[in-house]
Order: sequence, then structure tokens, then C-alpha cells
Amino acid sequence: MISHLKQFPKFGRKVPEYNNPNLREILYNNYRIVYLVKDPYLEIISVIHGSRRLNL
Repeated sequence: MISHLKQFPKFGRKVPEYNNPNLREILYNNYRIVYLVKDPYLEIISVIHGSRRLNL
């Protein structure tokens, strides 16, 4: 799943708490991996347990 990000940077869903189409997340097991799409790279913003509140 995460390996697909190189080819498909918008593979993850938009982060529901924020209205930014470039702020995306992938759910992996019990974790949210939040990243920002910045052409030509991705910036990992946070890796947080799903039961915790997202504060960026």
C-alpha cells in the first residue's frame, strides 16, 4: 500500500479534519500515516495511532 505512493501520490484519502486536497492519509493497521503531496516529493507529516486525536 505505502509502496504505491511513489507512483500514485494521491492514493490516500483526504484528511477529513482539514480542507486541503494535498493533505492525505493512509490507514495502516491501527495507524494513520498523514502526508503532504509536494511535487515532486511527499512529506510525511505524522504517524499517529488511530485512537488518538490528530493535531497538526
